Parts: sequence; C-alpha cells; structure tokens
Amino acid sequence: MGESGPPANTELADLLARAAGGGDPGLHGRICAEVLRSKLLVETAPAPDAAEGPGLVMLRGEDGRVGLPVFSGLEALKRWKPDCDTVAAIPAVGLFQTAQRAGFDSVILDFP
Repeated sequence: MGESGPPANTELADLLARAAGGGDPGLHGRICAEVLRSKLLVETAPAPDAAEGPGLVMLRGEDGRVGLPVFSGLEALKRWKPDCDTVAAIPAVGLFQTAQRAGFDSVILDFP
C-alpha cells in the first residue's frame, strides 16, 4: 500500500453512507463514477507461483458463483475481516479488468 497507508476514498465513503440511508435516486451514477476513480482495497494471499505475485481472496456462494470482495477503505475491510493483514490498494478499473479475466462472477463492494 505504500508508506502513506491505504487510500482514504472519503468522497466514495460519504456517497455510500448517504446511499445506505436511501431516498436519493441520483446517487447511483455518482457512486459508480467515484468507484471508478478510486483505489479499492483487496485482501491478498500468497500465489502458488511467487513469480505471479499475490493472489486475490475470493468468496464462493452456495450456488457456486465466485465473488471478489473489495473495500472502499480500511474500516470497511476490518468490519468484514478484523484480522486481515495482507491488503493491496488497486485502481478500480484495473481491478475490475483483472476480476473479469480471472472469471469472477461478481465484484462485491464493502461486503458486510
């Protein structure tokens, strides 16, 4: 994540908090735009081949679909997994492209 720590993504966090309260249909487009400008946090795991770099942690649903949990900030990630200590901040567009190439069925923002 670098010496400066994880990205704050404060605008994204504010929009997500407002959306959780409901009542503002115009937020969807603003949230999507802000997500695409953000660096999102993902939990990483050692890859079988060290030359490939770290792997991404995935979730598999009961129906077999595979999701990639991503987080707008460290607080959201720690709510999901308090003991997570291997985190990477990745630009959202590149992260979504990687998820698509890797065959993920979905990307889950701020998994509860």
